[in-house]
Amino acid sequence: MTESEYLEKEAEYTRAAVLTLIDKIEELERYALITTGAIWSWAAANNQSSAIHYLLWSPFFINSLFAFRAYVKWRHLKLHMEYLANLESKLDLKISIGIGNTTLKKWGKLAEKTGSSFWIILVLVNFFVSLFAPSLITS
Repeated sequence: MTESEYLEKEAEYTRAAVLTLIDKIEELERYALITTGAIWSWAAANNQSSAIHYLLWSPFFINSLFAFRAYVKWRHLKLHMEYLANLESKLDLKISIGIGNTTLKKWGKLAEKTGSSFWIILVLVNFFVSLFAPSLITS
């Protein structure tokens, strides 16, 4: 196997890993929303339950864990993207062709900002709902 063939295989493997990580991050977002919706729905239907005050805090804690996991996956994704961009430059791919270079340069910052915003908003909304909902339920 020549160096060029090795680099092509490595780029192919890394590209697949990048796409898998993107899917995993999107799954975490989906699971966070589904979990939150399920808990809030149950809480709205069973607002007389004695456990409601404790249950309302679970989306905050669950989403905090999901957010931390998404952050770790994002950091891992960024490392893979940088490595892929490096491989693509060694393979003499044009900047506009390689997914590593294109995605990293054009969409990396936007994806990071929107992803961070999603998790921050979700965790904060859950925090404030957990904080203020019990007083709304009992009044």
